[in-house]
Amino acid sequence: MLSLIVANDLQDGIGLDGKLPWYCPDDMEHFWQTVGDSVLICGRKTWDNLPTKKRNNRIIVMSRRYELAGTWANARNIKDALKLAAKYGNGDAYVVGGAEIFDLFLPYTSRIIQTVFGDTFEVDTTWTFDKTDWIVTKSCWLDWPVFLPNRVRIDTHYPIVLNWERR
Repeated sequence: MLSLIVANDLQDGIGLDGKLPWYCPDDMEHFWQTVGDSVLICGRKTWDNLPTKKRNNRIIVMSRRYELAGTWANARNIKDALKLAAKYGNGDAYVVGGAEIFDLFLPYTSRIIQTVFGDTFEVDTTWTFDKTDWIVTKSCWLDWPVFLPNRVRIDTHYPIVLNWERR
């Protein structure tokens, strides 16, 4: 199953200067527990910002320009990425960003796992999807503290995790 996993603010903001505009250790733990040892598909900017110790996962990096040293696999198009995920995966693969990659793979995705932070942040990248083809099958409010990237805790509504599936 191909799933998409995304975190955004109330205005669909997902990034600032190629990084997350917030710091939430609990959400990162949730992310890594969710994806486990599944194949991940991401763009170069997302790859650049993954924690180094997690780069031993099977990660397919999408890049139109060149192959990236140190990656598990590179793909220049959707077809190649999906073939690699099917060949080397455990049956599950996760699209993990960024916005262009989400758009490319959304038609092939059967599930979206979305963390929505209950505030707005300074962002330069947003991503949204047409929810008419999707239904929320699970939702859970979480008691996770949220910080700005400089580790200053902010008072915000706690995030909610939504699981969406195609209708």
